Amino acid sequence: MGDNTKALADAAASLHEKKDIGSPQIFQRVVRESGGSWPMLDRTNYASWSLLMQVMLGARQLWVAITDGTPERETDRTAMECLLRSVPPEMVSTLAVKATMKEAWEAAKTMRLGMTWMPEVIAVRFDTFFMTFIDGFLPDLIIF
Repeated sequence: MGDNTKALADAAASLHEKKDIGSPQIFQRVVRESGGSWPMLDRTNYASWSLLMQVMLGARQLWVAITDGTPERETDRTAMECLLRSVPPEMVSTLAVKATMKEAWEAAKTMRLGMTWMPEVIAVRFDTFFMTFIDGFLPDLIIF
């Protein structure tokens, strides 16, 4: 073991041995950064992006901010930072003002999934319009 690792192990062992009831307890949360890059959300990759984000946030114990809407501000903000690193610049200002990570995640989901089904709706409406026109009837009001 290196000197730093041994010193940390000794300090942790001595903390566990102390049983002082009246002494304040200090909790420290260590967030490991793997050094990898965050996946970038685009107009077509929401399904794969969200799956990879779930794994990456889960590995850092931050996924709880989305599933449960954690009341811990530090966890929520750390998760929000990770989200903002993985979305295009035009989405950052919209998501950053959300009160919680859970709200920001839902907004990103709505923004991207809304774009994936919209071309299908337009195609169906155009198809209906042209089929009606071919049958010899043109409706007075067509809303696209």
